Amino acid sequence: DMRKSGLSVMTINRRLAVVSRVLNMAYKEWDWLREPLGDKVKLYSEKGLAREVYLKPEDVDALLAAVKNPIAKRVIRLAAYTGLRRGELLSLQLSNLQKPYIVLTSETKGKKPRTVPVVKEAQSLVEPLPFGIHIEVLRSEFERARESIGRPDIRFHDLRHTFASW
Repeated sequence: DMRKSGLSVMTINRRLAVVSRVLNMAYKEWDWLREPLGDKVKLYSEKGLAREVYLKPEDVDALLAAVKNPIAKRVIRLAAYTGLRRGELLSLQLSNLQKPYIVLTSETKGKKPRTVPVVKEAQSLVEPLPFGIHIEVLRSEFERARESIGRPDIRFHDLRHTFASW
């Protein structure tokens, strides 16, 4: 039914993963079930469905030109030049800066320390820290900018892919 209603395989898999997790918890933690039904939930294959968008320098420049908030502009530009995730950028403190590197400790998605080189073009973007911008302000600025340049398909995470491609 979800496929018939037009949902993507990835969206369906996310929903099925939640069902599987709840069923596993009902069996293992809550003792509501006599057998582990979560293992019976099968996900659809996502092979060949990876979505990666790489922006060209002129695309990033157009996006930045449409951003009004100067702090949001700094954060977005730094994302493109470092590949840092949005949460990593917003949690940066002065203690993370060890020029010419940004040193991440427990703030990373994988909870593993990481050192990120800051290229010359981005050196001026890292100070002052912290950025002092709320995630909702950054989100609305980014969404408004991508709409204004006619690229509603761009996600903030695509800046991470952009850095990797550059």
